[in-house]
Amino acid sequence: MIKKISLLLFLIVNVKADPIFKHAYVSISDLEHNRYFDNQIKKIAHKVTYNKDGKYISQDNNENFLSKYDVIVLGTHDKLKACPNAKIKTKIIGTLSIATEHLNDIKQNHPEIYTVNSPTGNTISTAEHTFALMIALSKQLLERNLIDRRSSGLKGENLGTTELAGKTLGLVGFGNIARQVYKRAKAFDMKIISHTAHPEKYKSYSYVEFMPLEDVIKKCDILSLHVPENEQTSNLIDAQKLSTCKPGMLLINASRQGLVNHEDFKELLEIGKIGGLGLDYDHPDYDFKNFKNVWITPHIAGVTKESKLKMGNELVNNIIEVSKQLERNQNDSK
Repeated sequence: MIKKISLLLFLIVNVKADPIFKHAYVSISDLEHNRYFDNQIKKIAHKVTYNKDGKYISQDNNENFLSKYDVIVLGTHDKLKACPNAKIKTKIIGTLSIATEHLNDIKQNHPEIYTVNSPTGNTISTAEHTFALMIALSKQLLERNLIDRRSSGLKGENLGTTELAGKTLGLVGFGNIARQVYKRAKAFDMKIISHTAHPEKYKSYSYVEFMPLEDVIKKCDILSLHVPENEQTSNLIDAQKLSTCKPGMLLINASRQGLVNHEDFKELLEIGKIGGLGLDYDHPDYDFKNFKNVWITPHIAGVTKESKLKMGNELVNNIIEVSKQLERNQNDSK
């Protein structure tokens, strides 16, 4: 009798739940090598197809995806748009990113599709990259490297490099990434000020002083942007806003390209109003080739071995949570 009960308990504990979905498509091939992601996604879908040819989803074949797959996992380069006249099969779309604006068309036209993201997986990587740009500009690493390579004999005495200690860092926004930058700035003995829509949420952060955006720009030595791009923040920083900044202020934008007016920056750089730019964008629509005090990286701030692993794990966990909710909804309707 005891043996039968033990066997029954073993079967109950070890029985595998039947996946709720038939077919999932993963556009990011690297996720196949993330064991946790691969194991978890296979628990909710009978079949998982990974993108083997490296081609992004384009507007030409949107209907093929939305009418074929129950779950779609994509990146910011994939152009998945709404198909109002198609028979939609997709229940969940997951994006391996913090941003979700590339899914706005889907959300507006297919409200029945759940969209999920990975909001914190690359927080540390992006904060570290922001600080790397800050250090590269304040220490003028590019110029020093060129001097050394040219063997000119100059030691860089007149380059005008500065310390971060004692400088005022202005953070526009105080979300996950900004708070990690704040944490590192404290370690560098910097003074920290910030503008955020809801300063009352951060009363426990006693080392930062919150104030209007105009005051942050006026008082800071380094301005770092950490807000999403939307109607309220588009062209948030332009020549008019920067007219009151300190001469030689450094500006870091590892967030979104549309937050700033780049055409204004060229003149501000030429006259020394801005001492340097640190930008992290993909496919920039500007040309700063003649400026040595501009550092541009191709939207890689959040891309490291560690962040890719964390983002994949976070995304699949969020997908599973939504799938459980859908399963509960199905059971309740029976």
